[in-house]
Amino acid sequence: MKIVTLGKLLLWIGIFASTLYARDYSVREDSKIGFNVDKFLVLNVEGRFQKFSGTLTLDAQNKIIALSGEVAMDSIMTENAKRDAHLLAPDFLDAQNFPTARLSLVSYTPYESEDSGKIAGKLMALLELHGKSQHIEFDSVLAPESDNPTLSLRGELNIKDFGIEGSMMNSNTVTIDLQTT
Repeated sequence: MKIVTLGKLLLWIGIFASTLYARDYSVREDSKIGFNVDKFLVLNVEGRFQKFSGTLTLDAQNKIIALSGEVAMDSIMTENAKRDAHLLAPDFLDAQNFPTARLSLVSYTPYESEDSGKIAGKLMALLELHGKSQHIEFDSVLAPESDNPTLSLRGELNIKDFGIEGSMMNSNTVTIDLQTT
């Protein structure tokens, strides 16, 4: 009985200690939140969002314990003003009714990495987009440098899962790339 109680106490101390030494970082303005989508099955359209915010929290062992972010839909840029305006319309992002998208951490599983300076892993996040919420899985690479960690995320979503009508000219699958700096 005493061993079980001692074990529970040590577990709680470990949880408390890792939370106590957690470090919070803000996503910097020079980070990138981008996307790719196929058009006509042969072209690839790239874009990014220019207005966003977010935070990343690492524990004492450099494990991601919290991640959240928000993107302003009206900050989309694909280097084509006509396309950008169409993407903000009701059949795509409907930015007037859904001005922001939000991302929050659900779970994170780090893997062993051959590069000792980086930690690869799988990150599950909840994405709120176009009035719907879906879980999205990302491949992640974390470089947990003490002053300025960087995080790369890459995942895919289907716009139909978010109630986005889209266009017959475009794929429904969008690749999301996030790179903090």
